[in-house]
Amino acid sequence: MAQSLKTIILAVTAAFLLSGCNAKPADSALTSEQAISLLDELFMEELKQSPEYLTYLGMRERYDEWNDISDAASERGLVMTQRHLAQVKAIDTSALNASAKLSVRMFIEQSEQSIAGHQWRHHNYPVNQMRGVHSMVPSFLINQHLIANYQEAEAYIGRIKNSALLMEQLLVQLKTVKRKALFRRNLFSLGCLNPLIIFSPVRPLMLLMSNLTRILRTALFLPTFAPK
Repeated sequence: MAQSLKTIILAVTAAFLLSGCNAKPADSALTSEQAISLLDELFMEELKQSPEYLTYLGMRERYDEWNDISDAASERGLVMTQRHLAQVKAIDTSALNASAKLSVRMFIEQSEQSIAGHQWRHHNYPVNQMRGVHSMVPSFLINQHLIANYQEAEAYIGRIKNSALLMEQLLVQLKTVKRKALFRRNLFSLGCLNPLIIFSPVRPLMLLMSNLTRILRTALFLPTFAPK
């Protein structure tokens, strides 16, 4: 009985050792081609979180959607970036060629910058007199959303309908900026355009923009802090 038990233990141990010899190499031992393939996979995972970016690249996935600009989506993106960064940092670059090493280095630097900048995600102007989500929507539909068949036309209509949710998320962002009082007043100040005012042909346009942006500022509940 003891001899049989010993034989079973030796057999199991041998099988375990043999399976270990046939195991796939860890991420740290990737070849240059495998490292590039991993970076591509991580990029595609990130890309699929952005319907707008997919459209910019000519892809038709999530063709009736807009980017999710909510704080919840931002937090999910942060977690994904942190996971990707850990995976790439685990790669042993000593055996990689120069091109693969550069790709890994760039991926790490961009991920680290994205993570470091997450805490400042509300320190921006979601809407201003030059650009913003409100003006991006019609521009995107005109210039990026191509229609070649019935399904793409349906997706176009779907994007128009879904823009309501996008604007709701934008309003939340604007209220967050107001609540945190992150910026000085005169967000839509004509002062930033003063160099252009010296040219008389554009003066009426600048004055019109100033009046329109004051109306927009009031309508969107943006903060109005006194200039220093």
